[in-house]
Amino acid sequence: MKCERIKEIIATDYIDGQLDEKLKRQVQAHLGICSQCLAYEESLRKVAVEPFKNLEELSPPDFVWERIRVNIEEGQAQHRGSILTFLKNSLQPFFHIPRPAPLFAAIAVAILVITVTSAVVSLNSVARIKSYFQEQEDFLNSLEANPENSQAGSGNLGTTIEEYLF
Repeated sequence: MKCERIKEIIATDYIDGQLDEKLKRQVQAHLGICSQCLAYEESLRKVAVEPFKNLEELSPPDFVWERIRVNIEEGQAQHRGSILTFLKNSLQPFFHIPRPAPLFAAIAVAILVITVTSAVVSLNSVARIKSYFQEQEDFLNSLEANPENSQAGSGNLGTTIEEYLF
């Protein structure tokens, strides 16, 4: 194993005596050949373990344990409530919105932008359709106004296929 991994293991489980035997033997074998990791382990023991070895074991006062018990019981009572309460408490972390006002404002702005954009596009489309119909009406009016320019009576529409057929 590399020194970096050994130091990580030393800082987490080795120093606490929480390693399985196989990994513990590997770390000890490495410490036997690597002076840097051995120095790291010794300094970690001096800083993180030794100061706490001779401390008197303290126990919190009874009122602290009583408060912990009451909080646990209240939490269990909440879970025994209705299914809706259970679902709300269970799903709330997944759907929690820390600041709903800015979110709703952003949604309202997005809806407004979409509405205005679609209205502009719709009005533009209506204007183009009106323009098309106006062009068609103008063309038909010009045909009525100038019958000599109209080729409808002659059968000649001015394209090669009509010349061939007529």
